[in-house]
Amino acid sequence: MQLRRIGRLSAEVQLDQLRVFALSDGQTLMPATHLHGADGALPAADLVHADMADGQLRLSVTAFAVRGPNGCVLIDAGAGNAWHATPRWACCLGPWPRQALSRRKSPPLP
Repeated sequence: MQLRRIGRLSAEVQLDQLRVFALSDGQTLMPATHLHGADGALPAADLVHADMADGQLRLSVTAFAVRGPNGCVLIDAGAGNAWHATPRWACCLGPWPRQALSRRKSPPLP
């Protein structure tokens, strides 16, 4: 792997025939109470050096573009606001996806 370029909002590496671009998509905040260790709640000592804002973890959001000899693909596996009790995007779904999502072991969708 070879680092080709690094900028303020992106980085590019060459990996064999692939070029991988890391693209900053900003930051988001997540309540620290949503983190759990192997034995339950995460000890406060584990968050001493964490990037916190108003009692929440500041998380970088990154998407990746991968370009190879056969094309390009964008990978964006962001959680969005998935740690909220009711995701804001749930109102946009039709009945079938909403039913499938409500069967998960998570808070029910409205």
